[in-house]
Amino acid sequence: MVGLAFRARLADGENFSPGEEMLEVGVFPLDGLPPLAFPSHRQVVADLVRSLASEAAAESQRAERAAPHGALPSPARGPRQRLRRR
Repeated sequence: MVGLAFRARLADGENFSPGEEMLEVGVFPLDGLPPLAFPSHRQVVADLVRSLASEAAAESQRAERAAPHGALPSPARGPRQRLRRR
């Protein structure tokens, strides 16, 4: 038996339905999965959870590096104009 796992997203407006080779298909949150029959399936889910955690940590690090330490984000406004004293 060969098992393949991949991560994907449905295109906007697409439906999720079983193909010819299956009777039903479902979508479950990671913390509400039905019992998984095979150790390889549990391993795939564990790998996905680790991958998601790594991505979240990397995104957090990128956000921290992008902003100066302790700086608040500047408000969105046009270019600064110099004030002239008269």
